[in-house]
Amino acid sequence: MSKVLEPLEEAKVEEQKPINQEEEGSKQEELFGSLCTPTSSDHKIPELETCPPAPRKRPREIPLTKKKKLSKDLKFFEATDVGSHEVETFFVHNPNHVRMLSEVRDDDCERSMKKLYTLTMVPPNPPPRTQPHPQALPARGLNPVLCIIIALILLGLLVGLAILITYLTLRPKRLVYTVEAASVQDFAIAKDDHISAKFDYVIKSYNPEKHVSVRYHSMRISTAHHNQSVAHKEIPAFKQHPKNDTRIETQLVSHNVALSKFNAKDLRAETTKGVVEMEVYITARVSYKTWIFRSRRRTLKAVCTPVMINVTSNSLNGFQRVLCRTRL
Repeated sequence: MSKVLEPLEEAKVEEQKPINQEEEGSKQEELFGSLCTPTSSDHKIPELETCPPAPRKRPREIPLTKKKKLSKDLKFFEATDVGSHEVETFFVHNPNHVRMLSEVRDDDCERSMKKLYTLTMVPPNPPPRTQPHPQALPARGLNPVLCIIIALILLGLLVGLAILITYLTLRPKRLVYTVEAASVQDFAIAKDDHISAKFDYVIKSYNPEKHVSVRYHSMRISTAHHNQSVAHKEIPAFKQHPKNDTRIETQLVSHNVALSKFNAKDLRAETTKGVVEMEVYITARVSYKTWIFRSRRRTLKAVCTPVMINVTSNSLNGFQRVLCRTRL
């Protein structure tokens, strides 16, 4: 039974297919019909018609009288062989004339370009700038006390600098002292080791400066034996000029001066030989002067040793000059 029913069902299905296809076709026509371009004459674009030509200007009507006058006036050349020759010569091409015209045009073009260049490239002269005048600052009051202090400091510096320059340029040299002669009188040593004698000395002082003078405010000359003073004397103040030798002759008196045992014994031994060894000490307060400048007072010390004095005779024969060591 199943095998018999199968062909029947297939036939029904085949009959239903064309029906369904027709329905679908009608639906598609309806759908596409609403979307298609209309092709009726009402919906077509109208055909273009040819435009009429533009209106022409009517020719000007000239009266006959004027035509005659114009025809007479417009006769530039005669209608003969001579006239035709004149026309031909008038319209003949002249290359020189064309060349002259082109040169004139080139010159005009160059002139115009130069003018344009000067107008565009050369900037106009800018106006001069006026510089603003500087405003003066308000003056501030100075402190008078501060000004006085600064002036005094500067004055002191200038004075000190002047003194320093003067001292360096005119630096004084050392004074030269020598013992030129020496003698002794009434030389005696007592048993209690006391000495009595008169020592005569001739001392020379030399100032080697050319522009500096020396002022001796005080001077003290003493004689000693092995650093023990036995006599001294004060010399009055005096002045020594530049390049000057000053001789100082003095007598130092020793009256009953006590000696040490060692010095007394040594002097007795030297007396037996006839020559005693003494020392001369010079101490002075001096100041230097050059032009208007004067130095402060300074202490001068000179040591003259050994001074060999003949005890047996008062003569100066055989005395050797002694050079002193000075210190300022």
